[in-house]
Amino acid sequence: MICLFRVSVAITISSYLLAASVCQCLLSCFDECFSDDRVADWPLMSAYWPTFALTAAYLIIVYIGPKLMTSRPPFEFRWTLFVYNAVLVALNFHICSEVC
Repeated sequence: MICLFRVSVAITISSYLLAASVCQCLLSCFDECFSDDRVADWPLMSAYWPTFALTAAYLIIVYIGPKLMTSRPPFEFRWTLFVYNAVLVALNFHICSEVC
């Protein structure tokens, strides 16, 4: 029985390693075909893990955030949004006047 368990664990680990190496090969092939050297130094472009980490953090916040806020009163953003929208209108007017 223990021998079968060891064999199944070994098969599971070897299949995981095979899948990981296949994924790594596919990602490197994708990088070679579609990567752009001009953006290699930009933030989040050097590797895949920062993007995955930010996506995971976003999903955690979206999932946990509403649960934390159920017993709290909603925020009042009326004046903050008014100022934000006014600044965006002024900025878009400036951009349009420069372009046109």
